[in-house]
Amino acid sequence: MVSDRPWTLRSMLVDNAGYSLIEVMIAMGLFAIGSLAVVNMQLSSINTITGAKMTTLDISRIADQIETLKSLSYTDPLLDAGTHGTTNGQISWTVVWNKTPNPDFKTITVSSINNNPRANNDSIQFMISM
Repeated sequence: MVSDRPWTLRSMLVDNAGYSLIEVMIAMGLFAIGSLAVVNMQLSSINTITGAKMTTLDISRIADQIETLKSLSYTDPLLDAGTHGTTNGQISWTVVWNKTPNPDFKTITVSSINNNPRANNDSIQFMISM
């Protein structure tokens, strides 16, 4: 039997209560895409925080070593020209003594040594005088 009613959007909405399978699958697909974006942001955030933590630890170790080197006498063997390192192998420093412009200054570059491929090797340069 054919209905006499004209098919309008209003009559379709009144007659069809609930969601169709297609609507549910589209909604699930959109939710899945959104969830993947959130997971990707979380992983990126974790990597960034880990890198920042490593950099902070490196700079702290470098600062400690700088304080140690600054407390040494100018003629200490650890401040002789060349490359030196700590016993644990995490910090190295290079002393450059350019006698030409001013023999009273040594330039020291203190660097961190990381075994982690995602970590940066940080360094700080400073000068000491007699």
